[in-house]
Amino acid sequence: MLLNFAKRFLRRSVAPLITSAVDADALQEEGAKLFADRRFRECIEIWKSYLKLRPHDVDAINNLGAALATIGRESESVRYFDLAYSLDDSHLPSVVNYANVLKGRNRTEEALEILAKARIQAPALTGIRASYAAILFSFGDSRQAVDHTLHAWLGDFDSPRTVDQYLFTATYVQEDEAWLAAEHKFWAGTLRPRPHHIGPLQPHVRPPPLSRQGGKLRVGYWSPDMREHSVRYFFRPLLEGHDREKHEIFLYHDHPTADDQTEKIKIHADHFFEVAQLNDDQLAELLKDHDLDVLVELAGHTSANRLDMLRDRFATLQVTGLGYPPTTGLSGIDAKFLDRHLVDPDMGILYSETPAILAHSFWCFDPKEDIPLPPSPPCTMNGYITFGCFGNIGKITNETISCWGEVLARVADSRLVIRAVNFADPLRKSSFEKRLLEAGIPSGRVDLLPPTMPRELFSAYGEIDIILDTYPFNGGTTTCFATYSGVPVVSRKGRALASRMGESVLNNLGLNEWVVHSAEEYVEQAVRGAEDIDGLSRFRREARQRFQDSALGNGTIFARDVEVFYRNWLEMPPVKGEVLTSYALPASELVRRALITLRYGQFDVAQRIVDYCLNLHPDCGAAHILWTERLTRQGLFGVAAHYLEKHRPGFSDVVDRIKSLINETRFHFMEGSIEKANATLHELEGFSMLESSQSCQIDLLRCAAKVISSETASKMINAANSPTEPQSQWARNIHVCIVADDDGAFATIRQHVEELEMLPHTEIRISQCHSRDKSKIYREIVDAGQEDILVCLHANVNFWRNDFWRQLIIALEECDIVGCYGAKRWDRLEWRTYAQDVKAGAYLIPSGEKAGFWEVYALSRERGAAANKVQVIDGSFVAIRLSAIKGLDFEAELDEAGTMLEEYFSHCAARRGLRVGVSPQLGISLDWRVSLNERYLGPARLFIAKELKFDPWFFPEDDQTLWSVSLPSGELAAAALQKFIEENAGVMPHFSSFPINH
Repeated sequence: MLLNFAKRFLRRSVAPLITSAVDADALQEEGAKLFADRRFRECIEIWKSYLKLRPHDVDAINNLGAALATIGRESESVRYFDLAYSLDDSHLPSVVNYANVLKGRNRTEEALEILAKARIQAPALTGIRASYAAILFSFGDSRQAVDHTLHAWLGDFDSPRTVDQYLFTATYVQEDEAWLAAEHKFWAGTLRPRPHHIGPLQPHVRPPPLSRQGGKLRVGYWSPDMREHSVRYFFRPLLEGHDREKHEIFLYHDHPTADDQTEKIKIHADHFFEVAQLNDDQLAELLKDHDLDVLVELAGHTSANRLDMLRDRFATLQVTGLGYPPTTGLSGIDAKFLDRHLVDPDMGILYSETPAILAHSFWCFDPKEDIPLPPSPPCTMNGYITFGCFGNIGKITNETISCWGEVLARVADSRLVIRAVNFADPLRKSSFEKRLLEAGIPSGRVDLLPPTMPRELFSAYGEIDIILDTYPFNGGTTTCFATYSGVPVVSRKGRALASRMGESVLNNLGLNEWVVHSAEEYVEQAVRGAEDIDGLSRFRREARQRFQDSALGNGTIFARDVEVFYRNWLEMPPVKGEVLTSYALPASELVRRALITLRYGQFDVAQRIVDYCLNLHPDCGAAHILWTERLTRQGLFGVAAHYLEKHRPGFSDVVDRIKSLINETRFHFMEGSIEKANATLHELEGFSMLESSQSCQIDLLRCAAKVISSETASKMINAANSPTEPQSQWARNIHVCIVADDDGAFATIRQHVEELEMLPHTEIRISQCHSRDKSKIYREIVDAGQEDILVCLHANVNFWRNDFWRQLIIALEECDIVGCYGAKRWDRLEWRTYAQDVKAGAYLIPSGEKAGFWEVYALSRERGAAANKVQVIDGSFVAIRLSAIKGLDFEAELDEAGTMLEEYFSHCAARRGLRVGVSPQLGISLDWRVSLNERYLGPARLFIAKELKFDPWFFPEDDQTLWSVSLPSGELAAAALQKFIEENAGVMPHFSSFPINH
């Protein structure tokens, strides 16, 4: 504890080495701006300079690590993540990144533990879901991982790391190339404008232009993987096979590290450029200066790419290939390397690029090393068949495991060897063993082994008779390794390119019969292949020669095919096929994504998604409604209403037309156009079969219209029946405890309370309570036994009913504990995101759309206190009958944690059988502009999650549905809510109030 305290004290209180606070502040501001603008290369040196002045700033250390990781400097980033976590293990962004570090060190169990704590404390931190998805993926659970990567991307939409994680993970689980194409086109269609599209290029010293070598095509290859990486097995054969008499080769190595393979690649280029240190603008100028005929990017959406730069034109022909199976989604890339085995006649429309259908193979594999010839199949020596699968277990689906179980059952004494980097981690290995056992595969027949070094991998394949490929993401590099080692592969073919890589490799080697089309055929071919020992032996002998005789293994043949494509395209570029809108994401999904980005405060992102949606689905009413957000943010409510009125007739969905009219009515209220609001309400009356929620929203709007149309709210109130009186007339001693750390805030709220209409025979005592002392003060009030009722008020609470005390006593006749709103269950911390039918109550808030307006939030129709239905209430306002809570205590762990103490107390009371309820008639407003002391909110959430056994990895869909309307004053808003409550209860309204703006 003392060590952690010392670390945090150093970070927060000590700033050694500062020579100029002004200089440090300027560097911090510049680094933060560059980081926010995603200019990671530029911000790195700024952060480093800043940290020389303030070496214990954990935010800066963590951001520096994140910037380094994003551009591929992973090993360097780890040092900063280690440092940040060691300085402050409570800094949640650092915790999330450190969890990734632990995963990389095969300490997944520890990673999950600290990540769960971060998830509980800060559920909206998007990096948590990205890290959790990476862990799920490492367990082989790609299907669940892809959902989390999507949410992580939507929460941090312009992050290149999150989008690449999502798109690449989706490739592992999605069998439909059309769906993958739609996802990639969505990414490309919603990209943030590049900095030089919205401003001038960053200046730097430009190198002199290179003179052309007469008549040669200038061909550039751009990759972060010109090093010891799987891509080099495919790139070197192409590079070394080029006809250098006709081609001038430019290489752009976009990674900070180089090794022996980099040197071997470099010597086969006319020009080699280390570009990892260049920012995007500098790299763009370099590429343009080289006047390339062809530029081939080799990364796709794999790590540390700069794919989005290819929205610009750097060469006459821009191509993608080798590194990534699906389309990139970018129209700025002209072509994608494919071959006749990968493409159906109609598949060209699934790519934003024109398919570059090479004559034989879409890639060429050659280790460019002296690899010994493979020995005889091991079954000829040990007497049983050894099946194998090498690679990432994220590709291994439950269906594939089921097929393996059938194969092992039918091939007597056979064994299965699975090699994966995942198995170096004990938790991942045991988790996968469990998957196999659940599929009925005996552990005694399976070996789970860690990977070998690349060169040793060839000899590891020598221990295998038959490789069982994965589906829907086939092995690519691993299939080439296997067949180069003389091991045939059973590969299932699908529609997506990722599920056709095996077919391409096997057909090029004359192993057509090993390509199957279904799970049943997969099992049959594995069994059939296991019976053909002669065939296994023959392929061992012939494999190398088959590689050498085909474009798959002969770099010269492959390079000629590629060169023919380059020249043919440059001489006569093909006409691009029209992209079909049927291969777009559905409008409902695009709207859902826009809403999620809005919840994370990414307004510009939501606008991009809405614009993209309307371009594809111009009749989507929900998207048009969201489009108006850019108008209402400027206060243009009348313009927004006119926009919807103009477009509404074209909406394809009647529900969207209803929603449009509801929003038009709201906008007219905001604009002060009551006649127009009444007109849209009249149109709404023409719809039948309304959903219950729509009916309630319309009722609330009608009530608002009636209130506004009356001369004053007071006139309507005075015409009401006499207010209901409490049934009992017992004397009451009430203690109002105002939680306010600021004396001025306390004085203001005290004045509001004192202005409320008093009840006869009632004494009210008002005291101030600092948030650090809440549990102690509440307990002292209870123990003193001098009061009947304790009212806990926080600094964000105000009142709009003068007869508040009368309404409170009425509510407390039905309940032991009362609030203004809550939920009917509490099985997750974020109870406010429950579906509307789980919540109850009503309150007012200041409008976030227009200054001076107040918004009514109605969560239910109940007029009464909903006794015995509510399991948790909002802790901003809580009223307690003290005689009912004997034996209940206030948890000191929850002090200085916002309203968590009161909410947990209300839940404990409900679990004890006390009557906990909410009353919409209390006259409560909650001001979101007032900050509460949440110093220990994170630890408080951890405490409650532990006590109530909440699952940190439960991610329900949020439901933000409520009935609302904004009106020009608190008095009008209060009157509208009261009328809504009374009309729904079937009684005449009764009301007493005073203006809310004291």
